[in-house]
Amino acid sequence: MNEMVKEILKTVRKLDNRVFDLDSKIVELEKGMTFASSEIAELRTANAELKAENAAMGSRIDTLEAKFDDMEIALEHESEMRDAAEGNSRLINLEISGIPKIDGETPKDCKANVGKVLL
Repeated sequence: MNEMVKEILKTVRKLDNRVFDLDSKIVELEKGMTFASSEIAELRTANAELKAENAAMGSRIDTLEAKFDDMEIALEHESEMRDAAEGNSRLINLEISGIPKIDGETPKDCKANVGKVLL
């Protein structure tokens, strides 16, 4: 019977060691969970801040797109006016190519050079 008690005590000691190991592992897990829990709270706060920044950027983008659309309309109008001005300029001006331009040329010199080419 004495041997049986010794075996039971050995088994109990082994179980005690295993329970101690399990207890220390549970403590480590609890610490890890506490740390992870605080990290989750920080991540939620950061996520909320990022969502707010994203909404603000979306609003700014909408404003910029509206301004861009207004500029496109204004540029189209300016382009039409430029084309009309160029068309009118072509109607009242004559351009002759092939006559060399001379620096310091006066309108009288220009008429004389054109006259020479036309004759």
